[in-house]
Amino acid sequence: MARLYKQLERAIICNCYFKNKKKNDSGHASSKTHRKHNAKIRTKEGKLIMPNTPIIYSYAYKDALLDLAKQAMRFIEIGHPDIKLVCDIKVEHWNEFLEEKAKTCSTATLKQYCTKIRKMRLCVNSYLRKANVDWKTGLRAPASQKTEHEEIQRTQQMTREHYNIFIEWLRQQKTWKCTQTIIASELSARFGFRVQGTSRYKPINSHLQNDSILGYGQVSIVEKGNRLRFIDNKTYEDKVFLERINEGKPPLKKIVGLSEYAINEQIRLALEATGLKKYYPLTSMHAIRKMWADETYNMLLNEKKMDEDEVICTVNKWLGHSEGRDIELLAVYSKTFAENLKKNPENYKHLSRNARRSEARKKAKSGVTNNATISEKASSPTSENDTLSQL
Repeated sequence: MARLYKQLERAIICNCYFKNKKKNDSGHASSKTHRKHNAKIRTKEGKLIMPNTPIIYSYAYKDALLDLAKQAMRFIEIGHPDIKLVCDIKVEHWNEFLEEKAKTCSTATLKQYCTKIRKMRLCVNSYLRKANVDWKTGLRAPASQKTEHEEIQRTQQMTREHYNIFIEWLRQQKTWKCTQTIIASELSARFGFRVQGTSRYKPINSHLQNDSILGYGQVSIVEKGNRLRFIDNKTYEDKVFLERINEGKPPLKKIVGLSEYAINEQIRLALEATGLKKYYPLTSMHAIRKMWADETYNMLLNEKKMDEDEVICTVNKWLGHSEGRDIELLAVYSKTFAENLKKNPENYKHLSRNARRSEARKKAKSGVTNNATISEKASSPTSENDTLSQL
């Protein structure tokens, strides 16, 4: 795997625009190269688009390309040991790899893989000038065997009853792996962590003395896209749970000693053993995260009597979702909110993505108008100034 992967890794890293950036006095990276928004070009219709360029603009996308490259090169080296150079890889080899991934990946993921493969083609041709590889013509995303009807994965929300059943099964096994899986599941059920977050949690992420809405401190985590977020502890029991798992542990030592894959695999085994897998065929840890979102929405709305607009924004913030995705995405995570949205859609119209975009456009237009008015006033002197200049 190392030979082909190292070649492709160099091609990807050499096309990262931030690879030669130096840190300035404030500790932030700076570069004389153009920024991402300056690299866009305008079409005849006036729309700004990214050109067909090998340049990679984000650390997250670079990591995603490297992860796919590692999987693909391992597959190709095992199936085609005669291939020694990355420029000898053909589109047929990529199609074989995608056919294999179709057994475990959704249709949406396979389409993303095709996009990343085309990006790697540009990186290789830029790094190796005479390579001229063509991984675009004939590349196809096969039909997923996991989502045959292109349904969205991870849409199932686990119930608290089912959660207690499979957690009890894990406790009865009394193995180290099952114990670690219980801790990971509790982190997701109490704080809405993704599986990535449960495997990254450390005692230093606990902030029990922080001011919070609910008064029990906070917990922080770095997850998707290496973004940091803070979540409030909902109950006193959550605070006690953190104190218990952190007790006697070094601040920078991971609490859960399993990888993301191993955690999901243990949950899958538990669900199969308890007969619950039929309710969650395409998901594992993410179903627990959705349970947390629904319970948090109900608690803030009914017990804490918070304004619903504030509840929606708070839950999305704690989930780690970006602004402008409020009601659309929360409806996927919380069944209760989805039912409320279906009954009274007009009550949430002002929080929709389209409403936010139109509001942003209005603000932008008013800003342009105000700037134009100010510039006109500045450029046109008063009559008194005209008289003085004539004298």
